[in-house]
Amino acid sequence: KAISGNATDGGGIIRALLDGFAETVSTNLTVGDDATQSKKDGGIRGRDNSTVLRWAVTIIGGDQSRLGKVALVMIGFIREVLLRSIGAANMILTGVPTMTNTQMNEQNQQIANVMTNDEVVDGIASKCIDIDIMRRDRQQIDQVLNYWFGQASPDGSQKTLWMIASSSVELLEQVDSDISDKFRSLIWDLSSSSIASNSENVDAKKLQRWTQDIEVFGWQGKVAAIIALDQLSRHIHRHDKGAQSSSHIPEQRLLDNIAYNVSRQLQTHHEKELSTGIIPIPMRIFAIMPLRHAATVSDYSIVQNDIESSALLHEEMDRMIRRFRKATN
Repeated sequence: KAISGNATDGGGIIRALLDGFAETVSTNLTVGDDATQSKKDGGIRGRDNSTVLRWAVTIIGGDQSRLGKVALVMIGFIREVLLRSIGAANMILTGVPTMTNTQMNEQNQQIANVMTNDEVVDGIASKCIDIDIMRRDRQQIDQVLNYWFGQASPDGSQKTLWMIASSSVELLEQVDSDISDKFRSLIWDLSSSSIASNSENVDAKKLQRWTQDIEVFGWQGKVAAIIALDQLSRHIHRHDKGAQSSSHIPEQRLLDNIAYNVSRQLQTHHEKELSTGIIPIPMRIFAIMPLRHAATVSDYSIVQNDIESSALLHEEMDRMIRRFRKATN
Protein backbone atom coordinates (compact mmCIF):
# COMPACT_ATOMS: atom_id res chain seq x y z
CA LYS A 1 0.00 0.00 0.00
CA ALA A 2 2.84 2.39 0.81
CA ILE A 3 4.45 1.80 -2.59
CA SER A 4 1.12 2.33 -4.34
CA GLY A 5 0.48 5.53 -2.47
CA ASN A 6 3.94 6.93 -3.25
CA ALA A 7 3.51 6.10 -6.91
CA THR A 8 0.16 7.85 -6.94
CA ASP A 9 1.58 10.90 -5.18
CA GLY A 10 4.53 10.96 -7.56
CA GLY A 11 2.23 10.80 -10.55
CA GLY A 12 0.17 13.64 -9.13
CA ILE A 13 3.25 15.82 -8.62
CA ILE A 14 4.53 15.14 -12.15
CA ARG A 15 1.10 15.83 -13.60
CA ALA A 16 0.80 19.08 -11.65
CA LEU A 17 4.25 20.23 -12.81
CA LEU A 18 3.56 19.41 -16.46
CA ASP A 19 0.09 20.99 -16.34
CA GLY A 20 1.62 24.11 -14.82
CA PHE A 21 4.31 24.25 -17.48
CA ALA A 22 1.68 23.79 -20.18
CA GLU A 23 -0.44 26.57 -18.70
CA THR A 24 2.60 28.88 -18.60
CA VAL A 25 3.44 28.18 -22.23
CA SER A 26 -0.19 28.52 -23.30
CA THR A 27 -0.68 31.81 -21.46
CA ASN A 28 2.62 33.54 -22.27
CA LEU A 29 3.14 32.37 -25.84
CA THR A 30 -0.36 33.07 -27.17
CA VAL A 31 -0.26 34.31 -30.77
CA GLY A 32 -3.26 36.38 -31.77
CA ASP A 33 -5.58 35.48 -34.68
CA ASP A 34 -8.36 37.28 -36.51
CA ALA A 35 -10.97 34.55 -36.63
CA THR A 36 -11.94 33.81 -33.04
CA GLN A 37 -15.67 33.80 -32.45
CA SER A 38 -16.78 35.87 -29.48
CA LYS A 39 -19.79 34.12 -27.96
CA LYS A 40 -20.30 36.94 -25.50
CA ASP A 41 -21.11 39.64 -28.00
CA GLY A 42 -22.05 37.39 -30.92
CA GLY A 43 -19.43 38.94 -33.22
CA ILE A 44 -15.99 38.10 -34.54
CA ARG A 45 -13.19 39.36 -32.33
CA GLY A 46 -9.45 38.97 -32.82
CA ARG A 47 -7.47 37.25 -30.08
CA ASP A 48 -4.69 39.44 -28.66
CA ASN A 49 -1.06 38.42 -28.38
CA SER A 50 0.03 37.61 -24.83
CA THR A 51 1.76 40.35 -22.78
CA VAL A 52 5.15 38.64 -23.04
CA LEU A 53 4.90 38.42 -26.83
CA ARG A 54 3.76 42.02 -27.22
CA TRP A 55 6.79 43.17 -25.22
CA ALA A 56 9.21 40.96 -27.17
CA VAL A 57 7.82 41.85 -30.59
CA THR A 58 7.84 45.57 -29.82
CA ILE A 59 11.58 45.40 -29.25
CA ILE A 60 12.22 43.96 -32.71
CA GLY A 61 10.00 46.42 -34.58
CA GLY A 62 6.37 45.58 -33.81
CA ASP A 63 3.97 42.91 -35.07
CA GLN A 64 3.48 44.71 -38.39
CA SER A 65 7.16 44.61 -39.30
CA ARG A 66 8.53 41.79 -41.41
CA LEU A 67 10.79 40.59 -38.61
CA GLY A 68 7.93 40.80 -36.12
CA LYS A 69 5.62 38.72 -38.34
CA VAL A 70 8.31 36.07 -38.81
CA ALA A 71 8.88 35.99 -35.05
CA LEU A 72 5.19 35.52 -34.36
CA VAL A 73 4.95 32.63 -36.81
CA MET A 74 7.98 30.91 -35.31
CA ILE A 75 6.80 31.45 -31.73
CA GLY A 76 3.37 30.11 -32.58
CA PHE A 77 4.96 26.99 -34.04
CA ILE A 78 7.24 26.55 -31.01
CA ARG A 79 4.22 26.96 -28.70
CA GLU A 80 2.32 24.14 -30.44
CA VAL A 81 5.38 21.85 -30.37
CA LEU A 82 5.93 22.51 -26.66
CA LEU A 83 2.28 21.92 -25.77
CA ARG A 84 2.13 18.70 -27.76
CA SER A 85 5.42 17.48 -26.25
CA ILE A 86 4.21 18.26 -22.74
CA GLY A 87 0.95 16.48 -23.45
CA ALA A 88 2.77 13.39 -24.71
CA ALA A 89 5.07 13.35 -21.70
CA ASN A 90 2.12 13.70 -19.35
CA MET A 91 0.28 10.82 -21.02
CA ILE A 92 3.35 8.56 -20.88
CA LEU A 93 4.27 9.36 -17.27
CA THR A 94 0.84 9.65 -15.67
CA GLY A 95 -1.66 8.22 -18.16
CA VAL A 96 -3.63 11.48 -18.15
CA PRO A 97 -3.46 14.06 -20.99
CA THR A 98 -2.38 17.60 -20.23
CA MET A 99 -5.24 20.09 -20.04
CA THR A 100 -4.67 23.80 -19.50
CA ASN A 101 -7.12 25.95 -17.57
CA THR A 102 -8.43 27.35 -20.85
CA GLN A 103 -9.05 23.89 -22.25
CA MET A 104 -10.71 22.78 -19.02
CA ASN A 105 -13.02 25.80 -19.11
CA GLU A 106 -13.92 25.13 -22.74
CA GLN A 107 -14.65 21.46 -22.00
CA ASN A 108 -16.78 22.33 -18.98
CA GLN A 109 -18.72 24.83 -21.07
CA GLN A 110 -19.34 22.20 -23.75
CA ILE A 111 -20.63 19.77 -21.12
CA ALA A 112 -22.87 22.47 -19.65
CA ASN A 113 -24.22 23.28 -23.12
CA VAL A 114 -25.06 19.64 -23.74
CA MET A 115 -26.74 19.25 -20.38
CA THR A 116 -28.88 22.34 -20.87
CA ASN A 117 -29.64 21.90 -24.56
CA ASP A 118 -32.96 20.07 -24.77
CA GLU A 119 -32.57 19.47 -28.50
CA VAL A 120 -29.25 17.70 -28.04
CA VAL A 121 -30.51 15.59 -25.16
CA ASP A 122 -33.70 14.71 -27.02
CA GLY A 123 -31.63 13.90 -30.11
CA ILE A 124 -29.46 11.46 -28.17
CA ALA A 125 -32.53 9.83 -26.64
CA SER A 126 -34.27 9.57 -30.00
CA LYS A 127 -31.22 7.90 -31.54
CA CYS A 128 -31.30 5.26 -28.81
CA ILE A 129 -35.00 4.70 -29.49
CA ASP A 130 -34.41 4.62 -33.25
CA ILE A 131 -32.11 1.63 -32.90
CA ASP A 132 -34.90 -0.45 -31.38
CA ILE A 133 -37.40 0.76 -33.98
CA MET A 134 -34.95 0.03 -36.78
CA ARG A 135 -34.30 -3.49 -35.51
CA ARG A 136 -38.03 -4.23 -35.27
CA ASP A 137 -38.64 -2.82 -38.76
CA ARG A 138 -35.85 -4.97 -40.17
CA GLN A 139 -37.30 -8.08 -38.54
CA GLN A 140 -40.77 -7.35 -39.94
CA ILE A 141 -39.41 -6.73 -43.44
CA ASP A 142 -37.52 -10.02 -43.34
CA GLN A 143 -40.60 -11.79 -41.97
CA VAL A 144 -42.74 -10.61 -44.91
CA LEU A 145 -40.15 -11.48 -47.57
CA ASN A 146 -39.31 -14.86 -46.04
CA TYR A 147 -42.99 -15.78 -45.71
CA TRP A 148 -43.88 -14.86 -49.28
CA PHE A 149 -40.71 -15.95 -51.09
CA GLY A 150 -38.69 -18.14 -48.74
CA GLN A 151 -40.92 -21.14 -48.03
CA ALA A 152 -40.60 -22.91 -51.37
CA SER A 153 -39.33 -22.55 -54.93
CA PRO A 154 -41.39 -20.42 -57.33
CA ASP A 155 -43.24 -23.50 -58.64
CA GLY A 156 -43.94 -24.71 -55.14
CA SER A 157 -45.08 -21.30 -53.89
CA GLN A 158 -47.30 -20.91 -56.95
CA LYS A 159 -49.36 -23.92 -55.85
CA THR A 160 -49.28 -23.57 -52.09
CA LEU A 161 -49.33 -19.81 -51.52
CA TRP A 162 -49.44 -17.43 -54.46
CA MET A 163 -52.18 -18.93 -56.63
CA ILE A 164 -53.93 -21.61 -54.61
CA ALA A 165 -56.62 -23.39 -56.60
CA SER A 166 -60.16 -22.43 -55.55
CA SER A 167 -60.91 -26.14 -55.17
CA SER A 168 -58.34 -26.42 -52.35
CA VAL A 169 -60.72 -24.93 -49.79
CA GLU A 170 -58.96 -26.31 -46.73
CA LEU A 171 -55.55 -25.01 -47.83
CA LEU A 172 -57.02 -21.59 -48.69
CA GLU A 173 -58.59 -21.27 -45.26
CA GLN A 174 -55.42 -22.41 -43.55
CA VAL A 175 -53.21 -19.90 -45.40
CA ASP A 176 -55.68 -17.05 -44.98
CA SER A 177 -55.92 -17.68 -41.26
CA ASP A 178 -52.15 -17.91 -40.89
CA ILE A 179 -51.57 -14.64 -42.74
CA SER A 180 -54.32 -12.95 -40.72
CA ASP A 181 -52.71 -13.95 -37.44
CA LYS A 182 -49.19 -12.93 -38.48
CA PHE A 183 -49.66 -9.76 -40.53
CA ARG A 184 -52.96 -8.05 -39.63
CA SER A 185 -51.40 -5.54 -37.24
CA LEU A 186 -48.55 -4.84 -39.68
CA ILE A 187 -50.99 -3.90 -42.44
CA TRP A 188 -52.78 -1.58 -40.01
CA ASP A 189 -49.44 0.12 -39.24
CA LEU A 190 -48.49 0.49 -42.92
CA SER A 191 -51.90 1.85 -43.89
CA SER A 192 -52.15 4.25 -40.95
CA SER A 193 -49.63 6.59 -42.60
CA SER A 194 -52.43 7.63 -44.96
CA ILE A 195 -55.23 7.51 -42.41
CA ALA A 196 -53.42 9.44 -39.65
CA SER A 197 -50.47 11.19 -41.27
CA ASN A 198 -49.99 13.58 -38.33
CA SER A 199 -49.87 10.87 -35.68
CA GLU A 200 -46.90 10.82 -33.30
CA ASN A 201 -47.12 7.04 -32.99
CA VAL A 202 -43.93 5.50 -34.39
CA ASP A 203 -45.92 2.66 -35.98
CA ALA A 204 -47.96 5.22 -37.91
CA LYS A 205 -44.71 6.25 -39.63
CA LYS A 206 -43.61 2.71 -40.48
CA LEU A 207 -44.40 3.01 -44.20
CA GLN A 208 -42.44 6.25 -44.39
CA ARG A 209 -39.39 4.60 -42.83
CA TRP A 210 -39.60 1.47 -45.00
CA THR A 211 -39.92 3.39 -48.26
CA GLN A 212 -37.87 6.55 -47.69
CA ASP A 213 -34.92 5.45 -45.55
CA ILE A 214 -33.09 3.81 -48.45
CA GLU A 215 -29.72 3.66 -46.67
CA VAL A 216 -31.21 1.48 -43.95
CA PHE A 217 -33.92 -0.57 -45.69
CA GLY A 218 -32.92 -0.30 -49.37
CA TRP A 219 -35.30 -1.83 -51.88
CA GLN A 220 -36.35 -4.55 -49.44
CA GLY A 221 -38.50 -2.13 -47.43
CA LYS A 222 -40.49 -1.16 -50.50
CA VAL A 223 -40.94 -4.73 -51.74
CA ALA A 224 -42.08 -5.90 -48.29
CA ALA A 225 -44.57 -3.02 -48.07
CA ILE A 226 -45.97 -3.89 -51.51
CA ILE A 227 -46.35 -7.57 -50.61
CA ALA A 228 -48.12 -6.73 -47.36
CA LEU A 229 -50.48 -4.12 -48.82
CA ASP A 230 -51.17 -5.74 -52.19
CA GLN A 231 -51.01 -9.49 -51.49
CA LEU A 232 -51.26 -10.38 -47.81
CA SER A 233 -54.14 -7.94 -47.39
CA ARG A 234 -56.22 -9.87 -49.95
CA HIS A 235 -55.84 -13.05 -47.93
CA ILE A 236 -56.96 -11.23 -44.78
CA HIS A 237 -59.98 -9.69 -46.52
CA ARG A 238 -60.99 -13.14 -47.77
CA HIS A 239 -60.54 -14.51 -44.25
CA ASP A 240 -62.70 -11.71 -42.79
CA LYS A 241 -65.44 -11.97 -45.40
CA GLY A 242 -68.78 -12.28 -43.67
CA ALA A 243 -67.24 -12.15 -40.20
CA GLN A 244 -68.37 -9.62 -37.60
CA SER A 245 -65.22 -8.01 -36.24
CA SER A 246 -63.96 -4.58 -35.20
CA SER A 247 -60.42 -5.41 -36.34
CA HIS A 248 -61.08 -5.39 -40.08
CA ILE A 249 -58.19 -3.88 -41.99
CA PRO A 250 -58.89 -0.89 -44.30
CA GLU A 251 -60.71 -1.59 -47.54
CA GLN A 252 -58.64 -2.99 -50.36
CA ARG A 253 -59.05 0.07 -52.56
CA LEU A 254 -57.14 2.22 -50.05
CA LEU A 255 -54.41 -0.39 -49.61
CA ASP A 256 -54.09 -0.75 -53.39
CA ASN A 257 -53.54 2.99 -53.74
CA ILE A 258 -50.74 2.95 -51.17
CA ALA A 259 -49.13 -0.12 -52.76
CA TYR A 260 -49.36 1.54 -56.18
CA ASN A 261 -47.41 4.58 -54.98
CA VAL A 262 -44.75 2.40 -53.38
CA SER A 263 -44.42 0.38 -56.58
CA ARG A 264 -43.83 3.53 -58.60
CA GLN A 265 -41.19 4.61 -56.06
CA LEU A 266 -39.45 1.27 -56.51
CA GLN A 267 -39.37 1.71 -60.29
CA THR A 268 -37.95 5.21 -59.90
CA HIS A 269 -35.41 4.82 -57.11
CA HIS A 270 -34.19 1.26 -57.72
CA GLU A 271 -33.99 1.00 -61.50
CA LYS A 272 -30.41 -0.28 -61.32
CA GLU A 273 -31.24 -3.03 -58.82
CA LEU A 274 -34.14 -4.10 -61.05
CA SER A 275 -32.19 -4.08 -64.33
CA THR A 276 -29.14 -5.93 -62.96
CA GLY A 277 -31.03 -8.68 -61.16
CA ILE A 278 -30.11 -7.64 -57.64
CA ILE A 279 -33.84 -7.75 -56.99
CA PRO A 280 -34.81 -11.38 -57.77
CA ILE A 281 -37.30 -11.87 -60.58
CA PRO A 282 -40.08 -13.32 -58.35
CA MET A 283 -39.89 -10.22 -56.13
CA ARG A 284 -39.77 -8.00 -59.20
CA ILE A 285 -42.95 -9.57 -60.61
CA PHE A 286 -44.92 -9.10 -57.40
CA ALA A 287 -43.53 -5.58 -56.96
CA ILE A 288 -45.08 -4.53 -60.27
CA MET A 289 -48.43 -6.17 -59.46
CA PRO A 290 -50.08 -3.01 -58.04
CA LEU A 291 -49.78 -1.40 -61.49
CA ARG A 292 -51.45 -4.45 -63.02
CA HIS A 293 -54.26 -4.18 -60.49
CA ALA A 294 -54.70 -0.50 -61.41
CA ALA A 295 -55.70 -1.70 -64.90
CA THR A 296 -55.11 1.55 -66.78
CA VAL A 297 -53.63 1.68 -70.29
CA SER A 298 -50.50 3.53 -69.15
CA ASP A 299 -49.94 1.19 -66.18
CA TYR A 300 -50.40 -1.87 -68.37
CA SER A 301 -47.75 -0.49 -70.72
CA ILE A 302 -45.29 -0.14 -67.84
CA VAL A 303 -46.06 -3.70 -66.71
CA GLN A 304 -45.55 -5.11 -70.23
CA ASN A 305 -42.20 -3.32 -70.58
CA ASP A 306 -41.14 -4.66 -67.19
CA ILE A 307 -42.13 -8.19 -68.20
CA GLU A 308 -40.00 -7.95 -71.35
CA SER A 309 -37.08 -6.59 -69.34
CA SER A 310 -37.43 -9.45 -66.83
CA ALA A 311 -37.54 -11.97 -69.69
CA LEU A 312 -34.33 -10.59 -71.21
CA LEU A 313 -32.65 -10.69 -67.82
CA HIS A 314 -33.79 -14.28 -67.35
CA GLU A 315 -32.29 -15.20 -70.75
CA GLU A 316 -28.97 -13.66 -69.69
CA MET A 317 -29.02 -15.69 -66.48
CA ASP A 318 -29.86 -18.82 -68.44
CA ARG A 319 -26.87 -18.23 -70.72
CA MET A 320 -24.69 -17.67 -67.67
CA ILE A 321 -25.81 -21.01 -66.18
CA ARG A 322 -25.16 -22.83 -69.48
CA ARG A 323 -21.66 -21.33 -69.72
CA PHE A 324 -20.93 -22.36 -66.14
CA ARG A 325 -22.30 -25.86 -66.75
CA LYS A 326 -20.22 -26.25 -69.90
CA ALA A 327 -17.06 -25.05 -68.15
CA THR A 328 -17.72 -27.40 -65.22
CA ASN A 329 -18.41 -30.47 -67.39
